[in-house]
Amino acid sequence: MFPADSSRPSHRKARQIALAFLLLATVSLSFFLSRNLLIKHNGVESEQLLQAFESALLTAIDKYVYFPAILTADPRFQRMLRRNERDDEISELLNRFNQAAGSDEIFIMNAEGLTLASSNYRDATSFVGHSYAFRPYYADAVAGRTGFYYAVGVTTGKAGLFISAPIRDNSGRILGVTVVKLDLTPQQASWSATGNRIFLSGPNDIVFLASDPAALYRALRPLEQRVMAELKVTKQYGSAESKPLPAETDAWSDAPIVDVDGVRLLLYSRQVVGQPWRMHRALPVADVNTMAALISAACGGAVLLLIVLALYYREARQKRRTEHRLLKVIEESDAHQRAIIQNTDAGLMTLNERFEIREMNQKAAELFGVEAQEQGASLDPTRLLSPWINAPDGEVREAEGYRPGCASFPILYCVSLIRTGPDREYLLTVHDVSELKAAQASLLQANEELEARVEERTQALRTTQEALMQERKLAAMGRMSAAIAHELNQPLTALVSYVAMGRLYLEQEQKDKSAATLDKMDALVQRIARISSQLKSFAGIRSVDIRPTALQAVMRYVEEVLEHKLSQQRSIIRTQIPEGLQVIADQHMLEQVMINLLDNAIAAVKSAVQPEIFVAAEPRGDKVMISVRDNGEGMDEERMRHLFDPFFTTKTGSEGLGLGLAISYNLLQDMHGEITVTSTPGEGSEFTLSLPAVKQHD
Repeated sequence: MFPADSSRPSHRKARQIALAFLLLATVSLSFFLSRNLLIKHNGVESEQLLQAFESALLTAIDKYVYFPAILTADPRFQRMLRRNERDDEISELLNRFNQAAGSDEIFIMNAEGLTLASSNYRDATSFVGHSYAFRPYYADAVAGRTGFYYAVGVTTGKAGLFISAPIRDNSGRILGVTVVKLDLTPQQASWSATGNRIFLSGPNDIVFLASDPAALYRALRPLEQRVMAELKVTKQYGSAESKPLPAETDAWSDAPIVDVDGVRLLLYSRQVVGQPWRMHRALPVADVNTMAALISAACGGAVLLLIVLALYYREARQKRRTEHRLLKVIEESDAHQRAIIQNTDAGLMTLNERFEIREMNQKAAELFGVEAQEQGASLDPTRLLSPWINAPDGEVREAEGYRPGCASFPILYCVSLIRTGPDREYLLTVHDVSELKAAQASLLQANEELEARVEERTQALRTTQEALMQERKLAAMGRMSAAIAHELNQPLTALVSYVAMGRLYLEQEQKDKSAATLDKMDALVQRIARISSQLKSFAGIRSVDIRPTALQAVMRYVEEVLEHKLSQQRSIIRTQIPEGLQVIADQHMLEQVMINLLDNAIAAVKSAVQPEIFVAAEPRGDKVMISVRDNGEGMDEERMRHLFDPFFTTKTGSEGLGLGLAISYNLLQDMHGEITVTSTPGEGSEFTLSLPAVKQHD
């Protein structure tokens, strides 16, 4: 076996994390680099493409740059401007010039900006009679310059490039303005046909030509208030407001990005030569990111392939090393195994795949008396032990071993598989348990003798215990009889005295004293009856009549019974019971319980300076809790543990039997109630009764 290396799992996990980090770093870095390279490559490509589109645009415009100036040389236009009247013949002439030149419209304005002639004079959108003095191209021409202005037509609503030139008389005075309007929308169509997004923006970065209609007349940057006010006056792009496109800067390459209809576009720009325009090419950011992701995925795949190949090579090399070490270990294990077999104290034998004994150690040869010449041959295990079960499950079995010329002897054996493959090999382990069996028999005999002694002692102990229990019963009956005799002796003695006194009062005809004496005799008889009732209750001779019982009625009866004792000790019972509060109980039993508790409380406060007893009751859920609390001497834990035991009392023999609380405990159980007690030595005790409450019906 190889020595355990606890660091291998942690090293393997660290390598896995490192490879994962390497792969992630490769993908991230390749994505970043490829994205920046793509953006730069697209910039170079866009510059070339924009240069080509710019050349085509300028070529289309250059054909008409000098056309308005050429038209100003026609004397017919000068004569019309001197008359300062509309002239349809001149308009028809302009129409023929317009068709021949391929321009969009040609019109002539006077010095005040009023159109006198136009090539579209027959159309409903004719320029004739309209003033365009607010247009910058008019202002440029009146100032003696060539006007160059792209705008949406105010009358037609059609956009175009307006080129203007001043018309002068022989003295150089400006009589009016010639304007040629060019339609540049074919340029948009050519841009769209190439599949590119091309924008053309003016001085305020407002797109006025675009292959994408969503970008038309949208600003590439936020507009100043001054520019917005100027656009409202010139109506360069019609009456619609030129709202800026959402723009940002790419975080990795600082390239400008605009959002057109929810599509984020990288913007590559070029200044148009000789014009205040900029031409832009827009590429979707998503396309760049997708291409960069594909490149980074390819790089990551290549790195992953290299990692897999490296790991495969490493695992193959490790496998070869492991196989070599395993062969070496197997050889060492075989040698070590044979050494163990020969030197162990147990009988060991190796078995072939047919469960025949191939070789055995010295201990096995001595155990079964096999000679040296027999050890080389294949022996059948059934010759040496019985019963024989050729099951290599490692289970220990009992059998009888045989030795030539001797009686059989007990053994334990098991068969285990020690080599797999086509040439299986098993190990048969044999132990002589003769001494163990003899010791087991001796132990069994000793155990039987011990059990017999235990049985005898148990029987003697049982007899002694029964005798002791009988003696305790007799002693308890003696104490009980003495207590009952003492308890009944006093009222009986007093009763005899009262009988004699009653007769005397009758002879003297003293009726009042006779009646009082009879009342005292009746009280004594009731006392005797109560003592008898307590004994009967303790014996379990009682019937239960459970019904709703008013607590205030119970307390009135209890106070009447205990009135004499209370007056003798000058004790006070303070009650706090809600009017009409009832419990489910047997009234006579509850009265007896309360008499016992209050009688104990009266005895407890006997030595108090200001003896007081508190009785309170309150409903609590489906129970009514009744507490009897005194300010007497209290009890310690030892007395409280035996408080409800029969015949346990803290009073002297002449004051009670110690049955009151035991009887009260049994009575409460019969009424499905409970009683608990808490006490503090020197401060007093509190008994709490829990009885079922009367259910309230709606």
